[in-house]
Amino acid sequence: MSVSKRGNRRFQPLHLRTTALLLLSSLACFSFQRPQDRPSVKYVSWDDAVKAVQARTSTRCSLVPLKRSLLFTGAGVGVDLENLSSQLRKKLAPVLPDLVKLRLSDCQRLNMYDVAVAYAEVVAAKDILKVAQGNLLLVTELLNIDKNRFEAADATVPGYDLLHVESEVGRCQFEVVTMERDLLLAEGKLLELLGQTPEGQPPRVIPLDALSIPDVEGIPPVGDLVNAAVQHRPDYLFKKIWYERVEVDVAQKDAQLQAGKRQIVSEVTSAVVALQSDRAAYETMVKRRKLSEQVVQPTLRGYERGAIPLTDALEVLRIVLDSGISQVQTEKDHFLDQQRLKCAVGSRIL
Repeated sequence: MSVSKRGNRRFQPLHLRTTALLLLSSLACFSFQRPQDRPSVKYVSWDDAVKAVQARTSTRCSLVPLKRSLLFTGAGVGVDLENLSSQLRKKLAPVLPDLVKLRLSDCQRLNMYDVAVAYAEVVAAKDILKVAQGNLLLVTELLNIDKNRFEAADATVPGYDLLHVESEVGRCQFEVVTMERDLLLAEGKLLELLGQTPEGQPPRVIPLDALSIPDVEGIPPVGDLVNAAVQHRPDYLFKKIWYERVEVDVAQKDAQLQAGKRQIVSEVTSAVVALQSDRAAYETMVKRRKLSEQVVQPTLRGYERGAIPLTDALEVLRIVLDSGISQVQTEKDHFLDQQRLKCAVGSRIL
């Protein structure tokens, strides 16, 4: 960032000064905290979150109660082994270990998507907070420009402009506080799903993985995804084993399996459409954000010279904020679409 040739400190670009003041203020607040009052930090990668939820699911869905009652709503089959006839129980005995494993696997499949939502919310909340903090710096710079012009008795600066910008700074500060609160709530939700809710002050969560979007989507054909789901979805495999053991006519068995396959086709197709749609929305938001950021500094410099009205300058900064938040939200939506598709297929790897 270059310094204006005017030589007057009041006319220097104020990014660095504003950033320094905010950083010093934050450091001061942190330094005067007692060590026991400072929150600890927990680093969480996406793989760590996956392993934690799988282990927690295995612990909570212990095998003993599962062997007594296999309530498997995902497969459309509710099985209470204690109320079955002795003859049917004997038929199920050889496959009972497989049924239990499938029940546990489906619990993990569904919980995986829940933890994906929680992880994505933390990452997105952090990124949105950064966008809001950056916007606060820009609006603060606009306020300082306005003050400098007002102090220099610039006749083109009406007094109410200064009040308008001060009001905008206050609104941006409130947005930052609100987004900090949203981040804390998202972190708490993720810790709860991972089974890590210690007494006292919870740790701050630092996600190690970004919600990256591949350069090329590479979505397999829907037919291939459906075939993979039929081979891997634990609820569908449970249903196949169940109807192989239960005495029903072939037509009824085929009808039940076809209904299960239609459900899979619907879930896979919906996930693919959402993934393609959100990919297009993300690319649009990236272009919009780049274009808006390109005009920020020319707009501020134009307002400093009195060539651009305040309303136009504030509108540009608002577009920068909105486009930045929208890009983060589409990144989150895309990540969740990926996880939703994996959940529909029944495999973490497509």
